[in-house]
Amino acid sequence: MENGNIVLLNGVTGAGKSTLSKELQAAFDEPYYYVALDTFNDVLCPFMAGKGKFQDPEIMNKAVSVMHLLIRDFSQKGLNVVVDHILCDYGNWFIDCINVLHEYPVMFVRVDCDRDELFKRARNRGYTTPERLNQIDQQLAKIHKHGIYDVMVSTSANTTEENVMTIKQALSNRNEWTAFKQLKQIIDKKDYNKI
Repeated sequence: MENGNIVLLNGVTGAGKSTLSKELQAAFDEPYYYVALDTFNDVLCPFMAGKGKFQDPEIMNKAVSVMHLLIRDFSQKGLNVVVDHILCDYGNWFIDCINVLHEYPVMFVRVDCDRDELFKRARNRGYTTPERLNQIDQQLAKIHKHGIYDVMVSTSANTTEENVMTIKQALSNRNEWTAFKQLKQIIDKKDYNKI
């Protein structure tokens, strides 16, 4: 059985990954499941009802690791999946994701968005605290630092339809999805200074 495709969208909070994911699902010729970091975070939130998002990093790290295994399992069963993720720099999530998925057909997609637009979207969603807005800058400083992707799109410079077309066209070039393999080599060598 051939492994299913993994279209992994990586971008900061508010970059438009969720909207893009849903449009990709509608545009692709085959079914694609949807797995998102926010969904896994929401699973934990009921434990902190009335106290905001659950923030325990140890539990979140475990949950995100399970998410990576779920993505792998979808692919192993020949099922396609679109992933909405935030993988910054060489943190735990990044390294775990690469280690779990590097042998699978992952199209690693950089999702960019202009900083001013990110702040506008955050305010429109009611996120106005300094902590929340600072989180955007913190993610922007690290999210694409490694610079290795298979496809790049921008939700502020291009329409959703244009971004969907860019990603859909790249689907036919599965042998060119090499970003995760390159990143795995860097991680194994711990050669982070080369990028």
